Amino acid sequence: MVKQGLSINDLMKDSLHQTKKPSNVKNKLPPKYRINDLDGVTHEWTGRGLTPKVFMQHFDRGHTKESCLIIKNISL
Repeated sequence: MVKQGLSINDLMKDSLHQTKKPSNVKNKLPPKYRINDLDGVTHEWTGRGLTPKVFMQHFDRGHTKESCLIIKNISL
């Protein structure tokens, strides 16, 4: 390297050495279910993960998941 006139700093500036780390940004999923609670507040849920308490209360009152489906997000 010395004969070529290069230093460690020259190697660090090399574009192949400068790699970008993959970002851990997750895309948000669109909501699949929507309900309005007794106060008129709209709640949405993707259908993944734990069921929110508002939805559990809604289901305990005898409603089904299908009654909360947002039609525009269904792909047949």
